[in-house]
Amino acid sequence: MKTKRRSSVAYNFEAQSSPATAKKSKTNGGDEEMFVKPWKGSDGVLIVEDREIHVHTNILSISSKYFDSMFNGNFIEGKSKRVELTGKDYELVEHMLRLIYPLEASLTPNSFLVCGSCKDAPPKKRALSSNIEEYKRNPNPSNSEICLKCGDRFMKMDEDRRLILDHIKKLWEVSQEFIIDILSKKIKSEIGQQSQTIQTSAHAFDLLEIADVISSKSVKNACFNYLPSILTSLSKLRNGLSGRKIGLESRLRLKGILYRNLFKRLKPKDRLDEDVTKDFNNLTDELVVFDLAEEIADPTSDDEYGSSCESESNASSEH
Repeated sequence: MKTKRRSSVAYNFEAQSSPATAKKSKTNGGDEEMFVKPWKGSDGVLIVEDREIHVHTNILSISSKYFDSMFNGNFIEGKSKRVELTGKDYELVEHMLRLIYPLEASLTPNSFLVCGSCKDAPPKKRALSSNIEEYKRNPNPSNSEICLKCGDRFMKMDEDRRLILDHIKKLWEVSQEFIIDILSKKIKSEIGQQSQTIQTSAHAFDLLEIADVISSKSVKNACFNYLPSILTSLSKLRNGLSGRKIGLESRLRLKGILYRNLFKRLKPKDRLDEDVTKDFNNLTDELVVFDLAEEIADPTSDDEYGSSCESESNASSEH
C-alpha cells in the first residue's frame, strides 16, 4: 500500500500573507507592513519607539548573537519574547530586519528607490554629461538604482549617494552592536563594489569616510588610486574633507598626494637644491602610503629621526 509523501514547501517570506495585504505596495524586500502585526508564525516582538515589530525569534537568533542571548538566555526577554531597543530608529531597525530575513532587500533605504517621475518631484540639478554617459553605458550600484514603482533604472546624484552611504553607516553600527555578521558582510560587499566603480570625487571622499568606519583597506586604496588626478589644489582637498569624518591616516595620505601633485607642477628653476628635493620627495612618498598602525607599532623611525637631530645639534654646537 502506497502512502502519500508529504511535500516540503519552501518558506516564502516574499509571498503575501492574505488577500488583504496582497493589494499593498511592495517595498525594499517584502510587503511594506509585514512586521506590523503577527505573521507567518512570528513568535517574538521588538519594541522600537513604542511600536511593535513582529519577528521570528529563530531567524534573529541564527543571525545575531545578541538576539540569540536575548531570546534564548536566562533573561526576562527569553520568557516574554519581547525585546525593547531603546534609542533606536524604527525605520532603521525595520530595514535591518529586511536585510536579515531571506528577502531580496537592498541596502538603499526606500525613499531613494523611487525615481523622480514616480515621486512627481521636480528634476534635480543637471549632472555632468560624462556621468550620464557612464550611467547609460555601464549601469551599476554606484551610479543607478531600479525604481520600486515603475521598474525603470534611474541615475543617482551625488547628494543622494551621500545620504545613502550615511544610512549604510548607521546599518553598520547596528550590525556591530547586535553582532549581525550577515549584515556586516553585505555592507562590506556593497561598499567594495562601489569602490570599483567610483563616479565622482565626492563619491570617492564619501567612500573613504565609510571605509574608515568598516576598516576596509581595499576600499581606501581604490579611493587613493582615483583621487590623484583630482587633488590639484588645497581648496579641492579642503572641499573634499569638509563635512566628512575622515580618519587621520587617510587625511595624511591625501595631503601626501596633494604635495606630490604640487611639487610636480613646480618649474625646474623653482625647485630646491638636490638634497632638499630628495627629502621632499621621500617625505611625500611616506605620506602617500602612510599607515597609522605601522607608525604606532614601529617607533624606530622616530628614534632614528631623534638621533639624527641630536647629532646635527651637537655638530652645530661644536662649530
